[in-house]
Amino acid sequence: MRTTAVISAVLLLSVLAAAQDYSRLERSADRVKDAAEVVSKATGDAFQRGRQNSSDAIEQAFLAEQVLAAAKLMEKLVSDKYEIGDLRLAANVLKELSENFPASGGSWGALKNSIDSLVFDLAAGASGPPTPPPATDDGREVDESRILGRFFWNGEIDDEVQLTVSGTRITSKAISGRTLEDGTYSFTSALPREDGLIVRAVKTDGRGIVSVIQQPSAENDYSAVIRIVDEGSGARPYSLEIYWYKGN
Repeated sequence: MRTTAVISAVLLLSVLAAAQDYSRLERSADRVKDAAEVVSKATGDAFQRGRQNSSDAIEQAFLAEQVLAAAKLMEKLVSDKYEIGDLRLAANVLKELSENFPASGGSWGALKNSIDSLVFDLAAGASGPPTPPPATDDGREVDESRILGRFFWNGEIDDEVQLTVSGTRITSKAISGRTLEDGTYSFTSALPREDGLIVRAVKTDGRGIVSVIQQPSAENDYSAVIRIVDEGSGARPYSLEIYWYKGN
């Protein structure tokens, strides 16, 4: 009886923890929707007052409505407790839209900040904080505060695949073995087009070897290339966390 009671208590705590995590995500999604509503109203009012709206004003009005629709859908997905991986993919839509926001503060800046906050919360996942970064090649651990952005990639590998990370995209190429469907991914920010960045890849699921074989530079159009070599026969699922930071 006592063992049963202990197991029941542990299960209850797990359910409560999961509920609390989704509550946090729900609050983040609500803030995005509220901020999107503010932008939509302000942009719509400005558009209706303008007699000869510029192309920028028209584009911003359309963009505001797109973001509001995406924010409302995001709120519903979180409320319905979709899987974290699915929520990350949905948040990608908001993140990509935010890349087109006007370069100004105000309500657009507040909306962008709320989207970034939601993406960060989803990066932590419903089960805990992001995977701690491993040691660098020289054995030193990377300080979490130095990490500038992350990608999360999931897919199947049969023998050897190379992933190319550029901006907000990851493309895959089968070097040997079967060509499988492209994996899915989400990100907290775009890989910047700047010198001096170091990209690392952490294997969070999978049986093979993962290594970064090409760092971003002007010569390769600021792309990183990651090599995955599967060990054993048949295709296997893999999950990677890819992050970058400024070198010393």
